[in-house]
Amino acid sequence: MHLSASSRLFTKYVWELCFFKLSFYRICWALTKRLYWFLIFHSSPLLVQICYFVSLSFAGFLALRNLNAKSQSSQPNDIDLFFMSVSASTLSSMATVEMEVFSQSQLWVLILLMLLGGEVFTSMLGLQFIKSKMEKEDELMVGSQSRNSGNQSKNLES
Repeated sequence: MHLSASSRLFTKYVWELCFFKLSFYRICWALTKRLYWFLIFHSSPLLVQICYFVSLSFAGFLALRNLNAKSQSSQPNDIDLFFMSVSASTLSSMATVEMEVFSQSQLWVLILLMLLGGEVFTSMLGLQFIKSKMEKEDELMVGSQSRNSGNQSKNLES
């Protein structure tokens, strides 16, 4: 089966696009993994909490901005949406916009921000970081103990 020049060019283009996307996702995943381990082992818990709330507030702002309000005439400003997102994620319950302006999907985003920014979820996140840190330290200790026991047995044989 022979392919025409245009179909070969198309398959080459699709193959390169798929390869680029796969490599891009692998790079993003590797960077995310390294950032996670950096946050756990090389930063203070305050920095972790600040990064968490900033990223949660920014993601909430993007979600609120991309979803439509009930009416286009009463669309809140970007600064009001960002303030509402920060207020919901930190549970400070301050509002600059009436709740009647928001659509159902925007209200669900605000509810989700309240749940993810709540004390229970952030405490669980902190406990997960501590658990990961302790598991990694245990792996390092077991590895160093096995190397030390191997060196001791070599010294005894000598």
